[in-house]
Amino acid sequence: MRFFIKTILCLGAVAMLSACETPLKVQTLPDITFAKMEPFRLNVVKIETVSGYKAPLKAPNVDHLFKITPERALKDWARDRLAATGAKGTAHFVIKNAAAIETKLKIDKGFTGQFKKELSERYTVYIEAELRVMDGTGSVRTHSVKTEKESSITEDASLNQREKLWHDITRAAMANFNASMDGVIKTHFKGWLN
Repeated sequence: MRFFIKTILCLGAVAMLSACETPLKVQTLPDITFAKMEPFRLNVVKIETVSGYKAPLKAPNVDHLFKITPERALKDWARDRLAATGAKGTAHFVIKNAAAIETKLKIDKGFTGQFKKELSERYTVYIEAELRVMDGTGSVRTHSVKTEKESSITEDASLNQREKLWHDITRAAMANFNASMDGVIKTHFKGWLN
């Protein structure tokens, strides 16, 4: 009988504590899109996006945890910025790297460390993609763009703060990629633009 009463009291305490728990507010982050920009009208009949990047799904990689992965952001870029407007030929947009790496930073675990909030992780997004255009005669033009962006976060950061940082560095890396690829296409692919 005593065991039964203790069990009931423990279950009641657990139920009361879980009822007091504040649920984590899920944040909504905007898409990383380039749809408002003028697409590059390539003189090809089709454009294929191919990913040569395979996410390891384990540390130190964290890209698989992102709400919008760098790989998805690159695929969306190709959808938004590349348009097939020709009668022959093919273009390939090849994703070579779309990794996000977490690096643990050294923090003060001593007495003084108890009184300060330190940067505990650095996140780096690596982006690399290649545009390859082939006309109907077998002529090929290839050029790739590589960029990276990093940012650090404090040890007391919430999950929402981490997700926002991941989103922000992916967006910043994609802005750099877009600017670089814009210049590459206008310079190296002039003959393939309509």
